[in-house]
Amino acid sequence: VFLCVANMPKKGGAPDDAFTAVGLDVNDPRTLILTLQAPEASVAGKAAISLEKFADKSENNKVMLVEMGVLPPTTVLLNHKDVSVQAQAACLLYTLAGSKSVRLSIRKEGDICIPPMVALLKEDAGPICRENASGFFAYYCEEYSGRVAVLKAEGLAGLIQLIVDIVPDGADVKTPPPPPDMTRNIVRALQLLFDDFDARAAIGEAGGLESLMVLLHSEYAELQSLALAALARACKNTRNQMIVRVCGGLEKLLDMVSNPEYAACHGQALEVLGELLSNPENMAIVAERGPADKQNPNGTAAPIEAVQQYVNAKDNNTRAQALWCVARVASNADNRRLLMDLKIEVAVAARIWSDDPKQPLNPTVAAAAIAACTELAESISLSEKLAAEGVILKLVKLLTWQDSPACGVAAAAALAKMTAEGRGSICVKLVDADPGLAKVVELFQSDNAVHLTSAAQLVRHIAITAQTSSELDELELVPGLVKCFKSGDDAAQAAGAAAMAILAQKSTFRAQMVEDGQFCEAAVSLIGSPALDVRQNTFRAIRSAAEDLGLATELCARGALAELAASTNSFAMVAYKQLLNQHLPAKYGFNGILELGDTVVSPFFDTGALPSNLAFRGVDVLRAAPINTKREVLLVDTTSNEPDENLAAFIASVTPAEGQKADAATLAKAVSNQMGGAVSYAGLSTYSATLSIHELKEEAKSNVISLGKVKTGMYYHRALLFKVAGDAIKLPSVLVRSEYGRAYNVVYTPKAMVVDVMHEPGALFSVQDVEQLGQPGSFFEFHR
Repeated sequence: VFLCVANMPKKGGAPDDAFTAVGLDVNDPRTLILTLQAPEASVAGKAAISLEKFADKSENNKVMLVEMGVLPPTTVLLNHKDVSVQAQAACLLYTLAGSKSVRLSIRKEGDICIPPMVALLKEDAGPICRENASGFFAYYCEEYSGRVAVLKAEGLAGLIQLIVDIVPDGADVKTPPPPPDMTRNIVRALQLLFDDFDARAAIGEAGGLESLMVLLHSEYAELQSLALAALARACKNTRNQMIVRVCGGLEKLLDMVSNPEYAACHGQALEVLGELLSNPENMAIVAERGPADKQNPNGTAAPIEAVQQYVNAKDNNTRAQALWCVARVASNADNRRLLMDLKIEVAVAARIWSDDPKQPLNPTVAAAAIAACTELAESISLSEKLAAEGVILKLVKLLTWQDSPACGVAAAAALAKMTAEGRGSICVKLVDADPGLAKVVELFQSDNAVHLTSAAQLVRHIAITAQTSSELDELELVPGLVKCFKSGDDAAQAAGAAAMAILAQKSTFRAQMVEDGQFCEAAVSLIGSPALDVRQNTFRAIRSAAEDLGLATELCARGALAELAASTNSFAMVAYKQLLNQHLPAKYGFNGILELGDTVVSPFFDTGALPSNLAFRGVDVLRAAPINTKREVLLVDTTSNEPDENLAAFIASVTPAEGQKADAATLAKAVSNQMGGAVSYAGLSTYSATLSIHELKEEAKSNVISLGKVKTGMYYHRALLFKVAGDAIKLPSVLVRSEYGRAYNVVYTPKAMVVDVMHEPGALFSVQDVEQLGQPGSFFEFHR
């Protein structure tokens, strides 16, 4: 570094005004960093050059310079009035940015060097500045946070304009090719930036796609590869797919995959074609056969067949990329129809598995083949064609393929797709493919969410297929499906609940659920899931499980009713009603009504009115609670080891008469006699069962008392006894709870009639609306 110092004064005189350049050896980088701030352009520039050479020697040197504070003064030089100084500072930052640690330091300092570096991409900055800036961004875009900073500073537009400026028009043969290093850096940066959705759209709008396509025929293989990688990402944008087609990109890429000269790029070219041909307009063009000739009376081969042949290429990478191309193309329904015409399923099926020890299956090829199979399987027709090619057995083998567990996961998902609803014949092939069903059940042992999801989907598909449903009867599937519930993965939970909803329609499977004992807790935990499909499938599963009284009871005890009642989903309402209809104690507790079709059977218990947000507790829990002064729980039990003999004797004593009215009147009188006789309206205020009920609680050492032991009965005691006995003698009735301890019985003769079991036992009163009985006020006082 040359520094300017003053001449020493002459003997006896003042110092000269002139300065002389003096060369100094500087051994400490910190001195050079200080020199970056020198006012002389040549000094600052040479300091930047020396620091760049030092940084280029090693990673440690780069980190050391940043720790010494090189970034702020270098950033200042990017705005220097001297273009050469700008170029030297940009070169230093370009070299420093090759270190990930340095890039992290730049971001920690607020990306302050990014805007001035973006400015150096412009034409007036000069070729050297542009080259150094593009190199810097090729490094800086390697991390997501770096790409965000570049996009925020509008660096994308600068890079696109730069490649448009330096890459000549494809038809211009006189213009020299662009500098390879600069071109490489620009394309590398663009490729990384195209991970951003909006960035992909920007290159099409700015005309940069044409420049990338010109580079496909570059003399440098690295530039061809980078251009293809950038195009693969850019062509995820549908507008860009159209632009490439209009610019002749389809033909260029098809020429590349057909030309042995570009063999090294075939895999990448197939990747770009896959993105382009996912657009049905592009696919339709390349799927058309050419004009007929003597050798091809039906027309020359369609261009797409050049892609198809690479599925059978000798090179595994090319073969895999061809299969991935098929997968991307098959993501569109129109494309799948064209692929079916080409019999693509034959080529794909051949690549899913290999039994040839001389040509073992390559995991990369297998993954691509499975992906292609999965996309093709969106079509029922193609699924059946794939199955006819033996794909089912091949996928079953892949489920436990040790060479690539990832392929096993993908194979499970492919099987689930192929056996989807409406594909019964394929389910039959799966069940018949020994050991297909055993392998499906084995998937539940995995902790992989995709495995669990696929296993549950496969079980559901087999269950809804008439020809295969019975094959599941002897299998223990509940633990695996409950594992899906507890997986924490939305897809696995939704699939597990959907399968459970189908299987639980069978009583044998519900018995498994009772024995396993985990379903109810797991199901209730998913009622409030944020995922709609998880919730809805769980509602369906609960609705099916509620057919079993034991499951319905436990679901209620675990708070399912309160959770379901809080939901506005129609599936939740169906599950709620099914639970209540199956679990009559809960129905009467929450809804306050037992309808004509609700037959009370032992055991039953009346808890009194319950708030909708309360978890329903079973009778054993209620029996174990300490005695309190709240309303007693009335137990109807004539079948347990300790039956209510009083109640059983009363029911046996009731003899049906002839006709609804006569039966109702006779039963009402018997109920009244059993529970203290008629009570006048005037005497109602002094009639009380409080003392006798307290004595019964003390005798039972519980708040739960047997209905048959109640000898002094109020409205609700008598109404419940009427309902229980009436159901026993086939006298249908409705039991309605009202306020203040009132309850009413309604029979139909055929008109709706309220039966008096309290004041005038046996009297019947017409009622227009049964629901009005639940309103405040005494019905009998109003009608007497």
